[in-house]
Amino acid sequence: MFDRSSAPPGVYPPQFGPAQTYSLGPGAELHGRSPAMRRRIKVFFGVFLLALLIGQGANWLRAPVYRAQALLQITPAGAPAATAAPADNARQAMLREGELLASRPLLEKALTRLLPQGFFTQTTPEAALSAMREMLTITEQPGSQLLQVQVQAQAGDAVLAARLVNTLVEVYREEQGQIGQAVSAAQLSDAREALRVISERVEEKRRALEAYRQRSQIISGARDESPTLSRLKGLNQSLSSATEREASAAGRVRAIERALAEGQRLPLGRNGAALAAIEQRLSQQQENLRALERQFTPQFLAMDPGTRALKTRIADLQQQLETESARAQQTALAEAREEQSSSAAMVERLRQQLASDQRQVQTLNVQLETAQSMTAELNGLQRMQQEAQQQLLAMQASQTARQPRLLVLEPAALPIKPWLPHYGRDAGIALGAALLLGFLAVWFVEFFNRAPPMPAASPTVVLNQPWMGLSAAEPPPTLSAAAPPLALEAGSTPLPRELAPHEVAGLLENASTEQRALLSALLTGLSSAETAALQLVHIDLDADLLHVPGEQGRSLPLPTQLRQFAQERRAAADAPSAAGHEALFMTPEGWPLGAAAIEAAAIAAAHDAQLARPQTVTADCLRHSYIAFIVRQGLRFAELPQVVGRLSPELLNALSELLPDGRRVPLEAIERLMPQVRPRQLA
Repeated sequence: MFDRSSAPPGVYPPQFGPAQTYSLGPGAELHGRSPAMRRRIKVFFGVFLLALLIGQGANWLRAPVYRAQALLQITPAGAPAATAAPADNARQAMLREGELLASRPLLEKALTRLLPQGFFTQTTPEAALSAMREMLTITEQPGSQLLQVQVQAQAGDAVLAARLVNTLVEVYREEQGQIGQAVSAAQLSDAREALRVISERVEEKRRALEAYRQRSQIISGARDESPTLSRLKGLNQSLSSATEREASAAGRVRAIERALAEGQRLPLGRNGAALAAIEQRLSQQQENLRALERQFTPQFLAMDPGTRALKTRIADLQQQLETESARAQQTALAEAREEQSSSAAMVERLRQQLASDQRQVQTLNVQLETAQSMTAELNGLQRMQQEAQQQLLAMQASQTARQPRLLVLEPAALPIKPWLPHYGRDAGIALGAALLLGFLAVWFVEFFNRAPPMPAASPTVVLNQPWMGLSAAEPPPTLSAAAPPLALEAGSTPLPRELAPHEVAGLLENASTEQRALLSALLTGLSSAETAALQLVHIDLDADLLHVPGEQGRSLPLPTQLRQFAQERRAAADAPSAAGHEALFMTPEGWPLGAAAIEAAAIAAAHDAQLARPQTVTADCLRHSYIAFIVRQGLRFAELPQVVGRLSPELLNALSELLPDGRRVPLEAIERLMPQVRPRQLA
């Protein structure tokens, strides 16, 4: 929007390149591109075509590389039994087959077959072998118990790559058969020689064992069959029995002696019958005396001769019993002592005889142990002989199956297209690099071709460049006092751009203090002319109000950025009372800031904030963003002029699309300030 009263120079900020100003009159038109745009086009296409030519030439001039590959399954030759584990043997065999496939002798044989076909004829044999090693790549395929090998060849000639792989496979097949037969024959010879050596050792050990048995008079290896050991076993048993009898006799002697000392009665032994008869007779006589005592008085019995004779017999029997008992005890003690003496003598004789036989037993034990060790060694050799015989028989039966086998799972085919390089991909990369270099060259040239702003000379207007998004067929705006404000021209053109909240926040964050105050005024619903007409006196810091001057005067809430800027202006003024009627926004030269300069400041702030399509961020855009903000809250259109001034019917009809559903709300029920310009305690 342009100021109708004054027309200071309107220019774009320095980042847009040299300022393009044109004096416009009635009916003036612009044709063609500006010199800056023509320079950019020339630089871009010059660098782009040169980089594209160099990149595509380097891409398509590279020599192609063809790759042919074959997949082989190799069954290694069956190895003889060894100390290693079967898995280790199989792995070692696989590694040997892989080394054989890439060995120099096989490459030399393959070279002799490729030379008649016209390959490697221009080089020496050593150079040809080196070239073949560089072309070939042999890798093992994991995930299989059998050895699967992938043979690859990379060469500039597709036919050479396929022939090299297939020829190497055929040579390896022939070499594998010859080596398998030789290895099988060598294994059979080694197995026969091992069996012969083991058999000779078995016979030698058997003869040595028989000779030793004859010298030692060993009939059998069992210990129980030896006479000496049998006799020694009997002596041990007899000694054990005699020792037990001796201990029993000694115990009986001690028992008899203790019974005699204590006056106890001993077992009768051999005199038991006589003592029993005496005891029986004594008991009978005592029973008769007790019967008489029950019948007669003691005085009568004392005078009775029969009774006195009976008592005399009883006394004689008791004396006889005591005498015989003493004689029996002495006899029993003598017999026990005699038995103890005889047992001790028997034990001593057995011990002497056992001691004399133990020396013979020790010698016999040594001989038996030697014979047993020789027998165990002979048994081990015999087992080895049996294993060697079984192994030889198994090798003879599986001589053909143990030879290595080769199965070509996938032969090498003639490659149709190059493996390297990727011409299509690299061509796209070269095209992208050329485009990037073209844009970098334009930026580099424009960086050193910036021009300072032109001084004001006549009423001018800034024209949008074609690259700023305007149509070339759209006529430029003309500066006329009768032209209405751009924000009100909404009847035949779309509404200005509405900024998103994050775009408004970015615009304010990347602006200077004066720019933030200017932008906050536009974001309060002021037009560019109203913003240019603001003075310090219109800022009421005590009431936090902004009094808009002019025919559409109104009072609005004071944005935070504008309040801070007004405070700084008043603090910097020498006479605040006199400075109150000065313009709020002024140029460095002290002139009031015009509407065109306000437009330029808005676009400059949009570029500094790196917004999308910054050329569309004008004063009308900021004012429309505020109008959309309050309209979307459902404000009644009748009260809308109290906030943003009078609007045309066409603009009101266009803004009606932004109204929400439901009833309209009065001015007191809406937020008057956008969150980005609201004070922190209210935001």
